Amino acid sequence: MSEPGSTRRFQHWLETAPDWARILVPAIASTILGLLVGTAFILPALAYLWTDPGQRRVMLLLLAAVCAIIVVRRSSRLLRVVLDTAPGPWRLLLLGLYGLTAISLLAAVLLRNIGQLAGP
Repeated sequence: MSEPGSTRRFQHWLETAPDWARILVPAIASTILGLLVGTAFILPALAYLWTDPGQRRVMLLLLAAVCAIIVVRRSSRLLRVVLDTAPGPWRLLLLGLYGLTAISLLAAVLLRNIGQLAGP
């Protein structure tokens, strides 16, 4: 499978960039992708928290889950490009940064609504 032209341009730009940009740009990109995925993870939780039990809740949960799956699939492809262009020793740290930012948003929303999730 051939890579798109914009991916090659990004890789070439990063190879010729100064040393600080070789680490900072992938770190910012992985953080943004993590925030995007975290937002997609929040959608089903918000659909559950803000709707009453019934058919409408089920429909919104299914729609939110489909949207989350699409966002996660697309962003994982972009994350692969970011990690491939990053210097070798930094790849695992960037992956950890991505995971931390993705899960932190969901944890914040769930912890904020802990009383509502616990029930009466």
